[in-house]
Amino acid sequence: MSEKSLKMNYDMFLGCVIAARLPFLEVSARKICNKFGIELNEVEGFSCCPDPTGIELISRKAWAALGA
Repeated sequence: MSEKSLKMNYDMFLGCVIAARLPFLEVSARKICNKFGIELNEVEGFSCCPDPTGIELISRKAWAALGA
């Protein structure tokens, strides 16, 4: 097998915490993946976990559905 046939491609969703509080994790992940020939695609339209308290107080069912 050639190296090109082994190239991996993954979608990466950072959520809100990585960008806001832990940006070094994104930098590290990108550097490591690049070193191993793993291509990372940024994805849009994904949703983070729901607010842990506010929505659950209104409706546990809605809170669980948002996190699915």
